[in-house]
Formats: sequence, structure tokens, C-alpha cells
Amino acid sequence: MTVVTKDTKVFDIVDQYPETLQVFLDFGFSQMANPVMRNTMGRVASIEMATKMHNVDMDKFLKALNDKIVSKK
Repeated sequence: MTVVTKDTKVFDIVDQYPETLQVFLDFGFSQMANPVMRNTMGRVASIEMATKMHNVDMDKFLKALNDKIVSKK
């Protein structure tokens, strides 16, 4: 089951599924540790945009996020 897509906003993911914050950090999104950055840039940036900016494999990242969310249900 896919919950997060390439068009999902970063803020929405972490807001609805706080357990995903660690996935962001594990993939090198260190600025996500800062609540102000999550609240500002996260509202604008989609997963697609964020992974392109950080040169992260989007498919692997989406799988990791969705796996984390599904494992909590």
C-alpha cells in the first residue's frame, strides 16, 4: 500500500507520520532535524523536489517512507 507519492509534501508526511523523520535523517536530509525548516521548506517541497535537490534515489526513498508508515499500522 502506497501512502506517500512523489507529489506528497515533506511537511505533510512528517506531520501525519512523525516516525518518518528518522527516514529523512537516514537519507541525509539533516535539515529536517530543525523544526523551523520542516515547517517552512517542508510545506513547499514535494518528495520529488527534495530528492532531486539532495541527489537521493526517489524510488528507494519512497519505499523506505512507505515501509516505515505501513510497519506502524
